[in-house]
Amino acid sequence: MKIGIIIQARTGSTRLPKKVIMEIGSMPMIVYMHKRVSLSSMADEVLIATTDSPSDDELVKVLEENSIPFFRGSEEDVLDRYYQAAKSKGYDAIVRLTGDCPLIDPELIDKIINRYKEENDEKAYVSNILTETFPDGMDIDMFSFDALKDAWNNANLKSQREHIRPYLKGNEKFKQIEIVSDKYLGNIRITVDEPEDLKLIRKIVDKFNGEMNYTLADIIDLLNNDSDLLSINKNFERDEGLKKSLANDEEINKV
Repeated sequence: MKIGIIIQARTGSTRLPKKVIMEIGSMPMIVYMHKRVSLSSMADEVLIATTDSPSDDELVKVLEENSIPFFRGSEEDVLDRYYQAAKSKGYDAIVRLTGDCPLIDPELIDKIINRYKEENDEKAYVSNILTETFPDGMDIDMFSFDALKDAWNNANLKSQREHIRPYLKGNEKFKQIEIVSDKYLGNIRITVDEPEDLKLIRKIVDKFNGEMNYTLADIIDLLNNDSDLLSINKNFERDEGLKKSLANDEEINKV
């Protein structure tokens, strides 16, 4: 089984443009995230899925300079971009991540891959966000290429094309397998959508002083020992982009 981690990333964020190439830990954020995610011991490859828009030429240059594999596809139809990227690489199963989550724990990725392998079912959809018990910024989904192809063929709502999860999550076609945190951490925000988020992430990364292989537990210990950190970005809501997409949903032509 060939397992690929696909990170969707683009520079055209409305709230914090070019955030994926802003610096954290003395390197562009997408490079930092790729290095950290690549510490997963169970994935075969980490691929960046970006857009074919000229606005992402700058991101592609960063990826090329750092020898990071990438795929360019549709800017608006993220589902098609994901499908074409996975197809081009021959992945049998895909771990889905987004480029605004640079602190993703490689051990948590491997836990989800292990659970997927244990299930041994191409209809399995394994996720740690069916219930939001993990911090915002630790979001991980895993599914087979066949499940992704099913979504690509049949998803016809705008939200289902702009995001991967809406077609898979809660769909009775797929076996929903939930990974939950031992302790509720859903009130913690360690994603990057706003300038305040970036400020917090930079402080966290600096605290680890160049170390890459730290865990979610290490991050939580750090935050517990410095309560002022979480006040930096406490006023923002989880999954604002997805909620906006769902609110503006409309049926579109299938691919």
